[in-house]
Amino acid sequence: MSALSQHSRVKKLVILAMLIAVAVVLSQLKTFPLFSNFLQYDASGAIVLLAALLYGPVEGILVAVLVAVLRIPLAEAGGLFGISMDLIAYLSLVIPAGLLFRRLRERRGGQLVALVPGVLCMVIAMIVTNIALTPVFWGIPRPQVMTLIVPALLPFNILKALANTVLAFILYKALERILIRSN
Repeated sequence: MSALSQHSRVKKLVILAMLIAVAVVLSQLKTFPLFSNFLQYDASGAIVLLAALLYGPVEGILVAVLVAVLRIPLAEAGGLFGISMDLIAYLSLVIPAGLLFRRLRERRGGQLVALVPGVLCMVIAMIVTNIALTPVFWGIPRPQVMTLIVPALLPFNILKALANTVLAFILYKALERILIRSN
């Protein structure tokens, strides 16, 4: 292995470790509730997506999983459900967006187009996951969860996915220039 490629690998690992640390810190900051007390936004998903945009979907998955694992000891009552939901949300965003972003990155408008399926997958996955898991974990009857789809779950997940995607894209554009200059 050449010194240059070893330097690139170390640099990548350091950046991924920093992204993981930032995401864990952001996940622990007081978030603001949207629509209800149990639907809360934090910006950690943007950092997870940023890892996928910078390095690819495998790295995005790795960051999502490690952030979730590191959050477990910090979880409060009911926190494991939230951590699990966040992991499902971020994986459903990162995998399609990361795969398409890699393929469409060089095309005009391709970067933004690549992010749309990730947003859609996350919204759909979170609606389905809430319908399936909320009754199991919180004892809320499924018909009651279904009544929350339009007034709470759908708008919340659209806003969360869009906020994370826009923030990740802005950070990507800023870091892309810095990282290209440093290579």
